[in-house]
Amino acid sequence: MALFFVSLGCSGSLHKEDAAKSNDDLAICSFCLYKDSLLCMEKKEFFVVEKQDTSAYSVLILSRNGNVKSAELTLDLYEKMYSLYEESSSDTTAVGISGRKKKRDYYIPSYRDLLHEVKLSMDEASQDYHLQTLKYFMVHLSNLGDVAVQTALALNDHVQTCSHADIRKALETTSFRKDLDEIFVNYGLKVKTIQCQEEIFLVPKKDYLTSANLSKGVVVPEQLVDVEVCVTLTKENEI
Repeated sequence: MALFFVSLGCSGSLHKEDAAKSNDDLAICSFCLYKDSLLCMEKKEFFVVEKQDTSAYSVLILSRNGNVKSAELTLDLYEKMYSLYEESSSDTTAVGISGRKKKRDYYIPSYRDLLHEVKLSMDEASQDYHLQTLKYFMVHLSNLGDVAVQTALALNDHVQTCSHADIRKALETTSFRKDLDEIFVNYGLKVKTIQCQEEIFLVPKKDYLTSANLSKGVVVPEQLVDVEVCVTLTKENEI
């Protein structure tokens, strides 16, 4: 599979990965979104391509002087972040999200496959950066598939009136913390705290099912909750 990329600030790259579901069918793509030489800062996007299918998820890495400060897991059914940066640099016309057309079919992995994709992306990022300095991992709760459903079920009848603290407590009843620990232990890191922040949104079941790949038999409530989740990481030997 030969792919060619154009990126901003640095060249895109594609690397073969053998430890995935197939031998030569899986690749980790990376694109530099921006690079500030004065501040020694860089933001890079990593995502998985399997055969001819591209994952809807990306891991965005923000670094300074080669040390990673934060990582963000994003989900976009329309296009990748790097393509938006390219379009904004070459077109002065603003285009809203509602006006965007899906450029190609992106697949939505299950929660377990998503964890594998995050691990592969972080492993790839570790070739460029010092991940031991990673402080924050951010994701929207609604992007966590089965875990988002489990969190909503744990909130029970309090979904419409829940607070940030209620959501955090419900999220802690899932495997989310343990799952992240299993990924970040490879870099000597462990989850210190999980916080929910920013505005809380209610997501109707029918809308959620359009952007989720849930495990078979999962019972989805009529409403789910969405909020930004900020995970603080610390060195494993400091806990």
